[in-house]
Amino acid sequence: VGMGCIKLNLTKRPTSIRTKQAVAAAGQSHLVRIYEDLFGAIDIQVAQLLINQSDFLDQEHWTSIKTTINECLALGVVPIINEND
Repeated sequence: VGMGCIKLNLTKRPTSIRTKQAVAAAGQSHLVRIYEDLFGAIDIQVAQLLINQSDFLDQEHWTSIKTTINECLALGVVPIINEND
């Protein structure tokens, strides 16, 4: 939400869940671009993983997340893990 507020020039954080989600979505691409620019300056690639709380509770989802993280690392890619809210 914070990066979305910056990107959209909002002076105060939204209070409704709908607006928070929209603002967070707007800021997500900006946040990833910052990571790509910073890591790219030292020739490191990044990948974004969006995870929510239920992913940790479901064994199949959790296994998939661990596999994805390990594959990213094996490829020399830094996984950036964000909450998918």
